[in-house]
Amino acid sequence: MNPNNQLTKKSLTVSISILLFAVLQGCAVKFGHDFDPKGFHDWVKRGETTSKQVQEKLGAPTSQGMVVEGDGSSLKRYIYYYGKGKISNMNDAKFKMLEVRFDENNRVYSFNWSAAVE
Repeated sequence: MNPNNQLTKKSLTVSISILLFAVLQGCAVKFGHDFDPKGFHDWVKRGETTSKQVQEKLGAPTSQGMVVEGDGSSLKRYIYYYGKGKISNMNDAKFKMLEVRFDENNRVYSFNWSAAVE
């Protein structure tokens, strides 16, 4: 067996072991991009604020999509989310989500947000 392959396998094994140990010890994890949903609520103006302005304020959305309403109208949708917590105790995890819907002129039609009570 090539000595370099043995070294690579050993390094990989050690790295995985360290990562597993850290996870089991309760390392904190974060995902998404942090944002202030209440601040967004105060800043945004329905029918005026554009999707470009939203991205300038919050950055690129975590995901994008389309919503078809009951009346058949289609709305572009941005979703932002952020979460943090310890893997060893997800009961204390915090999560927040913001969904922004845009009309055919790329202006905010509606939005909703939710966040963990702190």
